[in-house]
Formats: sequence, C-alpha cells, structure tokens
Amino acid sequence: MLTLKLVSTGKWDLNEPLYKYWTDPDIKADPRSKKLTTLDILTQKSGFPNWRSELKDRKLVFQFDPGTKYQYSGEGFEYLRRVLEAKFHKPLNQLADELIFKPLGMNDTPLTRDKNMDESRFAIPHDDKGNALF
Repeated sequence: MLTLKLVSTGKWDLNEPLYKYWTDPDIKADPRSKKLTTLDILTQKSGFPNWRSELKDRKLVFQFDPGTKYQYSGEGFEYLRRVLEAKFHKPLNQLADELIFKPLGMNDTPLTRDKNMDESRFAIPHDDKGNALF
C-alpha cells in the first residue's frame, strides 16, 4: 500500500531499477541487480528465494532473472523496504505513518511493536468456544 501511494503521488516509479538507491552487498556483483524493479518485487518475480536464511550459505542470490518467472519471496519485500528507506532517508514505519496512517486518522496504528504500547489492547487468539488461549 505504501509503495503504491508513493507511485500515485509521483514519488516512485514501479519500473525504475532499484540499484539507483540501494543494492544488497550479496548481489552487488551480479549484473541482474541492475535490472531489478519494484514491479518485479510486487509481482513476486524478483528472482530471490523466499528467505536467504533458508539457503546453505545464507547469502542473497538470484535464482532466476528478475521478471522472468513467479516465485514467492519475503526477501523481496525486505529488499524493497531497504530501498525505500535509502531513497527517502526514513524508516518504513515513519513513511507509513506519514503517508498512510496519519492522513487516514489512524493515530494508533504502528507497523511494529514498541515498549510503550498497551498490550492489554492487543487481539489474542481464542478457541472455537470463545475462550482466550492465553
């Protein structure tokens, strides 16, 4: 949603190569890093594995050329986060707050937990009889 908001306001181009803002050191020498775009990541065609931690050497690699086939990659979304943060010089949660949450009046909607949150307001899982599981 945040990325699409940036696109709709003319601050981001889905087809611009991401290396202009940030490149992961693991793939810097791979020429395919110059081809990777936001559209590749959002359509699950980055060429990345789901998570680098699942690979033997735990390094990010392209498993195929960006844009050529579909493969889910959580790693791709983390990559896009790093690129957005590098371009806008702000953490993702601040960008989301400024562009999505605050304009919608969502003044108590963070992306991540912090120590100041009232955990008694968190949703907790329940069983099929409506009893809290913890």
